Amino acid sequence: MPDRIRAKQIGKRDGVFISYARSDGKAFCALSADGSIIISASNDQTLKLWDARTGAEPRTLAGHSNCVNSCAISADGSIIVSASDDRTLKLWDARTGAELRTLAGHSESVMGCAISADGSLIVSASLDETLKVWDARTGAELRTLAGHSDWVNDCAISADSSIIVSASEDNALKVWEARTGTCLATLHVDGPLAGCALYPDGERIVAAGARGVYFLRLVR
Repeated sequence: MPDRIRAKQIGKRDGVFISYARSDGKAFCALSADGSIIISASNDQTLKLWDARTGAEPRTLAGHSNCVNSCAISADGSIIVSASDDRTLKLWDARTGAELRTLAGHSESVMGCAISADGSLIVSASLDETLKVWDARTGAELRTLAGHSDWVNDCAISADSSIIVSASEDNALKVWEARTGTCLATLHVDGPLAGCALYPDGERIVAAGARGVYFLRLVR
């Protein structure tokens, strides 16, 4: 990974309002890589797994003690990770619905989570203004990424597990080196950011917030 990297805004679409606070009871959903399973995270403290083809509800995952804000599923469809207002993340067996482990370390609500393509790393974003990187196999906390000055609402990790991006209430998107936790770049926009995602090429980023949707490119 080069020492110098910049995040350049290449476009913006105005008029989109995105909020992490929902009033309809459903907070987030994720789709498995093969398109067969939908996972929904809810304010009722549970996740549900749905058959994307039939709409059937195969199982409910219960174990959190507060609202579930986000969820993600590994590329091979075997592991689900969830993030909650109870300040923890949980790992689940997608096939059986069994709870595998709880990851505790944040001091405030966990708003976002991501799992690397190889299933080895989990990244979490929290209202405590930090991100954390975890070993998915052992549950060990590997490092804390500090640098935002307000809530961190979402995070994503590149397909090769080298880059993490974070979206924050401080009007900034940050790019981090996953291996070391070094902040490689910061891009300031004109409003709070609620979500972010990386394209498969690892070069392009989309971020969404109160003022619009932003299209960004990493320049090395």
